[in-house]
Amino acid sequence: MYKKLNLIIFIILIVILSSCSVSKTTTDALVSVISKSSSNSTYWIEVKNMESEDSENFKLYLDDENLWNVIEEGKNYVVTYTHKSDKNEGDISVIRNPK
Repeated sequence: MYKKLNLIIFIILIVILSSCSVSKTTTDALVSVISKSSSNSTYWIEVKNMESEDSENFKLYLDDENLWNVIEEGKNYVVTYTHKSDKNEGDISVIRNPK
């Protein structure tokens, strides 16, 4: 009897905890680089989504200083990035010139 009750309580807790998390989403977009910044070995670019008229600017973080160095302000790029749905920032996984 107690084992079943413990199992039911455990399952309920798992369901509640899993519904509270904010999921990460992967997005592909054509963006224009507004600015570049860095601080203490952290590199990011501020971009605007060119595919949406009313989108806000957001930050995309890069792991690689060399990649950050070749990105140019005012240029357009196609990026793949992951982000949380409640934030205006994310992490770049792929960036390339549009074709």
